[in-house]
Amino acid sequence: MDEARRARAEAWFRQRGLPSVVRGSSGLGDLTVRVAPAVAFLTVLEVLVTVFAAMTPDTEAAMGARLEDPNFALAYVVVAALTVILPLLAAWLVLRWNRRRRMRQLTITVVLVVSLVEIVLLPVIGHLAKVTDSVSEGVVENLLLVIALYVLVKIGAGSVLGWALRAALSQVKAVGTLTSKALPLLLLFATFLFLTTELWQVTATLTRARLWGVVAFFAVVGVVFLVSVLVEELRNLVQRVDRNVPPERLLATPFQMQARHPDHDEDPPLRRGEQLNLVFVLVLAQLLQVVVFGVLVFLFFLAFGVLAIDDDVIKSWTTHDPTPGTLFKLHLPLSNELIQVSVFLAVFSGLYFAASAATDPLYRQAFLQPLLDDVSVSLTARHLYLRDIS
Repeated sequence: MDEARRARAEAWFRQRGLPSVVRGSSGLGDLTVRVAPAVAFLTVLEVLVTVFAAMTPDTEAAMGARLEDPNFALAYVVVAALTVILPLLAAWLVLRWNRRRRMRQLTITVVLVVSLVEIVLLPVIGHLAKVTDSVSEGVVENLLLVIALYVLVKIGAGSVLGWALRAALSQVKAVGTLTSKALPLLLLFATFLFLTTELWQVTATLTRARLWGVVAFFAVVGVVFLVSVLVEELRNLVQRVDRNVPPERLLATPFQMQARHPDHDEDPPLRRGEQLNLVFVLVLAQLLQVVVFGVLVFLFFLAFGVLAIDDDVIKSWTTHDPTPGTLFKLHLPLSNELIQVSVFLAVFSGLYFAASAATDPLYRQAFLQPLLDDVSVSLTARHLYLRDIS
């Protein structure tokens, strides 16, 4: 395998979130190019967080007074939305930019300049905007953060993060499949639970910290379940993977012109790091599906609550007046009680979806099997890559 083909093959594995398959190590230039999306994400995020923090006063009363101004309220919502969207967009654009290898030297220069801005200039801006107290502490924190990014990318976390961003976008595109195949049956059950007095009373007594503790508990249970299921799935897949993957499955890959030889070509055994990488990618892909599904459920119950549940009903269920709602410090025109119930049902529904996707035949065919098919292609490509570089 010549250097150009090997570079394309290794970039392909990294794009699929499988850096452990790549043999050899990268130089500082390659590392800087690969860390570029993470630096772009971090820098854009910190700029917007600084703006958002500067717009938010210290007290609830002052914030309420500001929100009465429709222009400020609109600007506040726009900045909050951009804080979520723009960092992801910046990382995605840099990922596309990185495919232009002729721009490699310019990419390295830009990354170094942006890193200096992140480390030195942004703490100064934050201090001038009265968001941070100490410039020196901000410089040290950002320096350590950039160093951590390089270390994480060196061990392959950057490849997995880039893959996760692309996978998250693909999951958003698959909302139609989620809403048509996964939501309807669950909502029949969850809607009755939503209308029970006991659920509103329980969630109303929870502080937001305790509610996130409940979310974390469900998340840990779900991850443990997924790991146990997917480890076994991967073990079975490695044993029975089709050694003659149809050629069309390798189209648009660096291996499309290559073929396997089933009679005398043996797959090198997976290294420990490769096994962990494959399991992590499978678990993360499933978790992204669960997160998108949970967000859909959360939005459904927020909308349903606004339409069907009056404040008087909430008061009769919780024995106190509804309180103003916030989510991640963002003030919303909803009651806190409705947000708490919706979050609880969303995470409960996500756990149910994770279990169903791994065990129910219909859910499995729609949501898990495509991931396993992708892994089988990756395993075939791994064999061809290792064969050609040996």
